[in-house]
Amino acid sequence: MPGAEAHAASGPLRHWFYLLAEGSHPGGGNPASPICAGGPAAVSGIGIQKAGKIFMGALNHKTRSWRYTGARSASLAAAIALYGPLGPECATVQAAWDAVNVPSQPDEPSCAPLHPGT
Repeated sequence: MPGAEAHAASGPLRHWFYLLAEGSHPGGGNPASPICAGGPAAVSGIGIQKAGKIFMGALNHKTRSWRYTGARSASLAAAIALYGPLGPECATVQAAWDAVNVPSQPDEPSCAPLHPGT
């Protein structure tokens, strides 16, 4: 897409990874990245190292018929396996997928809320 913001124009998986690693407003000279309509107001990144570990863990679940919804489920499973369901890593994986409009699936792994009642 000529003239489009680089992360929005690069496809859902690349956009998701940038949001996961850097967040929607990373600062430090890194460009802000837009969030799709209906997504969260903002995403706070977890850093490139953690994002990379989650992505590589998700790739271990890749199948021939993998779609973005499968990538979402696999990355949530990887985040839970690596960091547990209570940490910000799992919640950020969810938020980044929501930010690129890849919807939650009924059978996907779930993150426990960080605060009771959320």
